[in-house]
Amino acid sequence: MGVTLELAKYARSLTFQDLPKDVIHQTKRVVLDTLGCAIGGYENEAVNAIQELIKDLGVRNGVRS
Repeated sequence: MGVTLELAKYARSLTFQDLPKDVIHQTKRVVLDTLGCAIGGYENEAVNAIQELIKDLGVRNGVRS
């Protein structure tokens, strides 16, 4: 069995109760921080410039036309 398959089977067998409390706590912090950064940067000047560049390059739905 390859390492990837072995890790996938292990991950699939895990339940929420198997996770240590500190892992759950840190995961919640990271998810909330990521969402906060995404929301906070949504109307940022740099984000708007990147969106304009993507439009100028003709990218739609992740595909360049």
